[in-house]
Amino acid sequence: MNKIVLGVLFAVVTSVAAQPPLAARGETPAAFGRRCIPAPTPTRWETRVGGPGADCVAPPSNIPDIAPHRAQDTRWGPRSAVVAPLRRGPHGADCAPWGGTSGRLAALGATLDFHHGLLGQDGRGGRGDGPRGADPLVLGDHAGFESIFDGTSLKGWDGDPSFWRAENREIVGESTDQNPLKQNTFLIWRGGEPADFELKVEFRMNSTNSGVQIRSVQLPPGGDVGKWVMKGYQADIDFANQYTGQIYEERGRGFLAMRGQAVYVPDGGRPKVIGNLQQSADELKAVIKTNDWNQVHLVARGNTIVQILNGAVTSIVIDDDSKNRALGGLLGFQMHVGPPMKVEFRNIWLKKL
Repeated sequence: MNKIVLGVLFAVVTSVAAQPPLAARGETPAAFGRRCIPAPTPTRWETRVGGPGADCVAPPSNIPDIAPHRAQDTRWGPRSAVVAPLRRGPHGADCAPWGGTSGRLAALGATLDFHHGLLGQDGRGGRGDGPRGADPLVLGDHAGFESIFDGTSLKGWDGDPSFWRAENREIVGESTDQNPLKQNTFLIWRGGEPADFELKVEFRMNSTNSGVQIRSVQLPPGGDVGKWVMKGYQADIDFANQYTGQIYEERGRGFLAMRGQAVYVPDGGRPKVIGNLQQSADELKAVIKTNDWNQVHLVARGNTIVQILNGAVTSIVIDDDSKNRALGGLLGFQMHVGPPMKVEFRNIWLKKL
């Protein structure tokens, strides 16, 4: 920084630091707020969030002589990368609610950094023309997905026709007193054995237990194994919602990640909880709708499986057990042995990654 810039900086800092606080000037924060002027309409990426005065910028007279260097230039968005970590607001640098003189000096530093290009301009340095965080959650977003159920038939699916049928644009699995289940049975998708993918399915049930199979295999019939029996990872579903939201391994290692858990499975070892999700198992249970439609969203990539239920992450498994894990396999739906039941699936979408 050359001598001229240093001189300007020294003069401005001296002027700012010498200004008395609002109270000494006989001005309340509310009065100061009335001096703020509306900010320009934010762009898509510049939506103001939280904080005093999040929708206004300081009038040009707040700090004399540095208008050309204002941090509030809309090109830089509502906050600079320097101000945000210090919890300074999008006001002018003289805005007392954001920290008095120290806030003014922090904002001034941000102004000079931006003016002289000392911060990167690749979207991480505060430019307003780049995205700020992820796009919001949209449960019905199917961009890049393909429907794997035609809505009218079980074409491409394989299961016991005495239990499975297509009706009303749904896949229905149903047992009755006259037609009971003697063992778990499955409806298997024959369209491939995806490895890395996202799967979105809506389900509704009225009794007992069910599940969505991923990265599974079909076991050969014999003994207690019927014709349509699967082994592998399962997004568990049950009517009482004791297990809904957990990741289970059917005919394998059993419970892998209970609802609310992030679990690591070491090579040759037992599953270990490595963290709890932000919501507890009981809090996550509250997002499940009984006797109504729920959406399960499964993301399988490499050795990691994430289950999302109605937009809430319910369980995560990182599986390094080379002997027992699966990195690809069949998809399917389960009907569980027990009292008469009915389970329905619809809006079945798959995106291969």
